[in-house]
Amino acid sequence: MKQIAIVHDGILQAQNPALRVNPSHVQSFDINRYSVSAGLIETLDTPFDAQHPAYQDQVLVKKRAFSCNYRDKALVLKAKHRIDSFAESSKVKFYTMGSEFVGEVVAVGSQVKHLTVGDRVIGNGNYPYSGYQDVRPGLPTNHGSKELEVFHHGKLVTIPNEMSDEIAAGFPIGGQTSYSMIRKLNLSSGERVLVTAGTSNTSMFAIAALKHLPVEVCVLTTRDTHVEKLKALGADRVFVIERGLQSFKQAPEVIKDAKLNGPYNAVIDPFFDIYLGQVVDVMAIESRYVTCGMYAQPYVADEAVMETLPNNMAHVLSHAMMKNMQIIGNCIGKTSDLEKSIEDYASGKLEVVIDQVYTDNQIGEFFDRSFNSSDRFGKVIYKYL
Repeated sequence: MKQIAIVHDGILQAQNPALRVNPSHVQSFDINRYSVSAGLIETLDTPFDAQHPAYQDQVLVKKRAFSCNYRDKALVLKAKHRIDSFAESSKVKFYTMGSEFVGEVVAVGSQVKHLTVGDRVIGNGNYPYSGYQDVRPGLPTNHGSKELEVFHHGKLVTIPNEMSDEIAAGFPIGGQTSYSMIRKLNLSSGERVLVTAGTSNTSMFAIAALKHLPVEVCVLTTRDTHVEKLKALGADRVFVIERGLQSFKQAPEVIKDAKLNGPYNAVIDPFFDIYLGQVVDVMAIESRYVTCGMYAQPYVADEAVMETLPNNMAHVLSHAMMKNMQIIGNCIGKTSDLEKSIEDYASGKLEVVIDQVYTDNQIGEFFDRSFNSSDRFGKVIYKYL
């Protein structure tokens, strides 16, 4: 079976009959000043016995396409450091990548009733409870590019014909997370919603989902080239701000908007360590703020950038107290959030933007576009031929 993996250069000299590598499918890309090698490799197929008791509630899925997220950037660098530590070992190491995937069911266990061979499926990251005893909540896999993979049936949902493989491969995390965040905000008609980091994948899903709600959608971005695209996606107003702001006192457009049109009733923020200390200045009484992540993840954040991140907890909490604000944490979402996002996509109410689709030996380009391209707008997909 195929898989896209972070590898050590020595994999090309590996003498392993269970591992096949085409040299033209091993390429390098730079990330955070590190040179990383990745390749399309082939290994033995994943075993599956539909009649065996161990597989009775399991499903074998053959992947068609996959994608990476911001979280994968940390996994790439962590894998590189671990693999490099085995550089002098005779046993070659590799780490298979991918947080999201679309695949086809090719076998089901004897107790699986709602999935059948031929169904197209994506991962269900239902959190904080999986809904099944002894089944972990959260994302089904960190190895979404593995062509054949076994899952508990509860970790999968079917997708409609209206959803292409390219869309589906980059859909589950953005759909499930953004719909969970919007649900928790409990928005009312006429409220003003501020979405930070407008070109992050989660924010783009949120903007597109908010478009059909009776709210005003304001968006922050550091990329002035994407203003019109964000408006087309669903933003009523877009503010271009500089990187590394300590306060919106350095962003007069945002302050002016809050004074003229009213402070923001709700905020959707994928990076609390960048924006929380800024947005509290322009939030309304009894407003709600929801976040799903942080920028300064291990291995990922540039040290120079981390030094500019606000460190003002007293400022944040004093605003939260005086304004009776709610600060809400969010990790992925419920199965119902994912199902609602799929339903909205199928009915034309949710737009999903694809930036590029790569295939065959375009491994280096796929990773470089996913993690490094400042002009990227939307999901980057790798599709198996």
